[in-house]
Amino acid sequence: MTTRCHYEPLSSQSTRVVTILGGPPTAPIRCKFCVLPPWLGKAWKSLHGRAVDYEALSYVWGPLSQPAEVILCDGQPLSITANLADAIRSLRLPDRPRPLWIDQIGINQNDMAERSKQVLLMRDIYRNADRVISWLGPDPEANAPAALRFLREIADGHFKDVGDRFAPALQGFLSKHGLPDIGAAEWMSIDALLGLPYFTRVWILQEVILARRLTFLWGHIEISQELLAEFLNWAMRNPSLYNYRGVLLD
Repeated sequence: MTTRCHYEPLSSQSTRVVTILGGPPTAPIRCKFCVLPPWLGKAWKSLHGRAVDYEALSYVWGPLSQPAEVILCDGQPLSITANLADAIRSLRLPDRPRPLWIDQIGINQNDMAERSKQVLLMRDIYRNADRVISWLGPDPEANAPAALRFLREIADGHFKDVGDRFAPALQGFLSKHGLPDIGAAEWMSIDALLGLPYFTRVWILQEVILARRLTFLWGHIEISQELLAEFLNWAMRNPSLYNYRGVLLD
């Protein structure tokens, strides 16, 4: 990736928060850097001594071979991956700035020494973020609304079950619990959700576990950590469903 953006050197244990400036969906992406001084043990502090509220982005960079998108940071051009650009557009507020920690922008990717130092700070960065947002990617086939609706329907009617470990077959299990056939659109939306590239990343384990609050964002649809975790726990208690590879990944 190429860039003409100028990065001021960071002092030891400092980091950059990227403030995404507000704007309509089709507007060019503009942002500003906010350099936070060294970690003080309780909260990141701004240059004025106040605690900084920020959200941290967890995401897949996406193929570097894809055409990059050029944004403006402090008025200077910076190339980012297409998936990150999609995430920023989904997260950008129309009328006010939004502070985010984003590794691809906030870290000078051309400075190997800075990259190494920032990796060592990531535990504190994610742990002290007001919220971690897991960007799952765009939703061109509009599966996200159906997945969210189905997760809620299952939660309302079936999560209180202790699990049927003796269902003789998958179809019998679904019929017993009043669920749609496995080929129905509802299940296909869940299949699409759990098959997203985001869930194959090793790094997400650290980023998700450290989060004080966590939200999954698929396109413009938010899925709570609690809702998805409840579904996965319920599914794993029901082997007839869990063993169906088309719905749940190993």
